[in-house]
Amino acid sequence: MIKYLMIKVTLLISIIVILNYQPLNAQDNVYRYVDYGCKLELPDSVFQMKNITKLFIRSPEPYIDPLKGYVEKDCYFKDLSEKVISLDKLNTIGFYRTQFESIPTVLDEIKSLENLYFYKNYGIISLKNIPKMKNLKRLSLDECTVIKVNRKIKRLKSLEVITLRFTDISEEELDKLKKYLPNVKVEFIIPEYKKYYQKT
Repeated sequence: MIKYLMIKVTLLISIIVILNYQPLNAQDNVYRYVDYGCKLELPDSVFQMKNITKLFIRSPEPYIDPLKGYVEKDCYFKDLSEKVISLDKLNTIGFYRTQFESIPTVLDEIKSLENLYFYKNYGIISLKNIPKMKNLKRLSLDECTVIKVNRKIKRLKSLEVITLRFTDISEEELDKLKKYLPNVKVEFIIPEYKKYYQKT
């Protein structure tokens, strides 16, 4: 009986994946990739889609075994292939549940990039190479850990908004960010754990 239920759960998950994660929406040229196979890289077929303008990469949610309960896998995107440069119409790229330690340097080469999103990145992000993205308008680092705000970030003349919602960033680095980018809207929401410590 348990074996039968597990098969049904597996089939249900497969159907949900097929229905909710269509690889390419031809109407608005959006590609959404979820790394269910834990391959930690984009398939080569992605780089053949020269007209996509928005790319979203997501590591899978933790696997929940019906018998063992919550099972976490070390399955996070940590690097980005240089092949992404071939997507020269890309203006938006987003990452969800990744483990980058810095902004991927390969993104410097995508001159059309205007919007960059990180959500729940489990590494510590350095902004060291971000100043090279001259056309960037929006940078979101939500629920991330950020260090090393470099003064060269002032070179981002096109930047309009930075979001740091529930992001772990020191007051010192946050002040640097506001100092170096006085005309940029900085949206910061303090992480929940810091709220707790402020109350105690």
